[in-house]
Amino acid sequence: MVRYVLSTLILTFSLADVFGQGDPSPAAEGWSASEGSASSGLDLSSAPNPFSSGTNISIQLPRSSRVTLKVYDILGQEIALVASGVMKMGSHRIGYSGSDLPPGRYYLLLYANGTVITRQIMKRE
Repeated sequence: MVRYVLSTLILTFSLADVFGQGDPSPAAEGWSASEGSASSGLDLSSAPNPFSSGTNISIQLPRSSRVTLKVYDILGQEIALVASGVMKMGSHRIGYSGSDLPPGRYYLLLYANGTVITRQIMKRE
């Protein structure tokens, strides 16, 4: 199990929940928590934020990577698997409607390149 702290939110999840059975363990690959930076070349953002009828999630990858992008609620429960698989180096944009979400605060978690990046998103009415 992994515990990941986001401000006052603590997410606890199994790596098998994130990567599924049979995938190599990210813990063995030296995964770490990060805010993402220009120096690493890995970044995550969404616009518009806050959103009401959908948001575009942008991912910047410095190299081809196995990527998992999920949405969590403020209780740390997984809400949606947005993307999973290998993505090529460069910029990627993924539309996320969030139509089934009630208004509130949510967290995007991106797992790529041995790093976990989090971003807060807000759904409004």
